[in-house]
Amino acid sequence: AAVVTPKKTLVAYRDRSVDEIRDISFVQKTNEGWSSPSLVHADNWKIAGCPVNGAQLSRRGAQVAVSWFTAANDQPRVYTARSTNIARSWNLVASLGDPAKPPRGAVSSVVLRDGSQWTSWVESTGAIALRSVNSSGRTGPIHRLTNTAAAGTRAGGIPCMVVLDNRSGDNARLLIIRTDPGSDSQAVSYTHLRAHET
Repeated sequence: AAVVTPKKTLVAYRDRSVDEIRDISFVQKTNEGWSSPSLVHADNWKIAGCPVNGAQLSRRGAQVAVSWFTAANDQPRVYTARSTNIARSWNLVASLGDPAKPPRGAVSSVVLRDGSQWTSWVESTGAIALRSVNSSGRTGPIHRLTNTAAAGTRAGGIPCMVVLDNRSGDNARLLIIRTDPGSDSQAVSYTHLRAHET
């Protein structure tokens, strides 16, 4: 995942250590060149294979959010971390998923004008879940889009979220695009915390 600011390029990706630890690393490019990689958070997910689950970056002003999936210690989670200084440092905000419906990954994330954030992911049931985090780090309730079970399959791809109307918090209008296997692409509009398929 990558975002561009007026002075640098930010990149987050799933790294791989010699011990098969596959946590999320971060680099940035300035006029001086690329920085050395640094971990966003030490999940210590050891897996001898490619998880096919990358990070997502989003930015609004100096606020930068990175969200990702991990299954360290066989506990599937979706994490998000925030920076208020254009990624000079990171603060782990929250684990967003529901333990009763473990996440499968396929994370997407956006930051809104007021500094709040929405993150989506696919649950083990195949449903697309969304959760907000306000600028102070407080999480909102989990919301689920209906009739999205096909999104949980590999053929369903990775749902992508964009901002349609960048008002604050719950008043923002978001659009989630997904692929339903066996049918044409469908758009799911999530407006005022209500899901509307179009």
